[in-house]
Amino acid sequence: MNETMITKNFQNYFIISLFGLIVDFSFYGFMVNFIELRPEHAGALSYIVGLILLYCLMTKYLPAKKNHSKFQGITLFLLSGLFGIFITYIIIFLIMRFNYLDYIFAKVSAIVISFITIYLVRKKVLFEI
Repeated sequence: MNETMITKNFQNYFIISLFGLIVDFSFYGFMVNFIELRPEHAGALSYIVGLILLYCLMTKYLPAKKNHSKFQGITLFLLSGLFGIFITYIIIFLIMRFNYLDYIFAKVSAIVISFITIYLVRKKVLFEI
């Protein structure tokens, strides 16, 4: 795969991730402010909603690695998503419990760390990005 294609695929990954982030963050704010869920629970649930959108868009617009079946791809995506949910939950929990900072700061911190981590995982095992 040439460098131009890798750059294009990363751009697509980034744009798709932004859509997922908008959905995720919107649900997060709604669940914290209106449903009054604890931020770490809202963070995990909103991540799941964003994850569903990401799966639909990424499998449509990003080339999959050729070394696994569709079932393996779904499984790997699900596992990477579960790992992202775990990261998000733990980071929000720790920030909210020990630093008493704003729930928005907690979510943004979780987004940054989980984006980088999950990107690296998906790049390695799932997509040609």
